[in-house]
Amino acid sequence: EGYIWHYDGNTWKVNFIYDQSDGFAYHMDIWGRNASDIYVCGVINLQSKKEQRGFILHYNGVKWEEYYKADYISQFNSIIGNDKNVLVKNIKLIFEPNNNIWADSTSVLEVGNHTLNKIFIQKVEGQISLSTVANKLHVVIDNSVFKFENGVLLHLIDINLPNFAHRVFGRDNKDLFISMLDGICHYNGSDITYLYKFDTIFSYYVGKPLDFGNELFFNIPHTRKLHGKLK
Repeated sequence: EGYIWHYDGNTWKVNFIYDQSDGFAYHMDIWGRNASDIYVCGVINLQSKKEQRGFILHYNGVKWEEYYKADYISQFNSIIGNDKNVLVKNIKLIFEPNNNIWADSTSVLEVGNHTLNKIFIQKVEGQISLSTVANKLHVVIDNSVFKFENGVLLHLIDINLPNFAHRVFGRDNKDLFISMLDGICHYNGSDITYLYKFDTIFSYYVGKPLDFGNELFFNIPHTRKLHGKLK
């Protein structure tokens, strides 16, 4: 809880502990431009009341510091960036006295100068994911894919397939790999086709595929690893 570990080539060692006087911190995602510019996002579960607070940590090559700590109900569970911008995904969860938990809203925020700028918010629990395509930041909101450019979201395509898992990755906007609940699809700029289909549903790949130029590897948790070659 709150620990960041570093591997020096031989052993793992605790590099930083994000201690809290009220509650416990959990790191949920990590992203960095290089070894001297790394961001971590997560959530603090407060002990004094049933609420959460999102946070962002930053490493400058010498030390970790608290970059941003929310003073409002929030959970920062995904962070990604490129050479210009950094985005974080936030979920506002409400904990009721009867132990019911429900999502009030989901939002995308731009990170900069120790502040957050709201890019998008929807007042229900929606399907949102963050990714990069050709070093450009992309946001999937429900069944729509957007490119983040000059501080705004620009609509690219809609993916109206019933088993869309709300994640895309690719080399450019005409070479997208689409995560499906029942397989992997590809978008070539005009058409979406299945590259591989699973026997059962809910076997979608997670994380970013490993891209080695003419070869790709997809991780399907607990079931298989897929290897593809470009024709």
